[in-house]
Amino acid sequence: MATSMRYCLNCNQKSVMSTWLGNYNSAQLIALLGLLMYVIPGLIFIIWAWGKFKCEKCGAVGKNTASLPINERNDDSVFSSTKREEKDCPWCAEKILTAAKICKHCGRDA
Repeated sequence: MATSMRYCLNCNQKSVMSTWLGNYNSAQLIALLGLLMYVIPGLIFIIWAWGKFKCEKCGAVGKNTASLPINERNDDSVFSSTKREEKDCPWCAEKILTAAKICKHCGRDA
């Protein structure tokens, strides 16, 4: 049973997810019927579904990130967004990073 700590891009849940083709009967049935009745579509389905993980909360297949390292599994800060420090450009009034030397919008010194 292949499981891995993953992050779902659809519902933003971080959990252990199982591979879809290896652990769910519906995917196995589709693959079996595809191989028995239509060999080529069955092979295409198996190639497409191989290694895809299914989110247990929302059921999305393949819409998740790669495995997390073991030491980061319980750390909620892994996917937290960092606060960008921005300021207004004195020339065009667009938002730019505080550390920027040149404005990316107007090209003048910030």
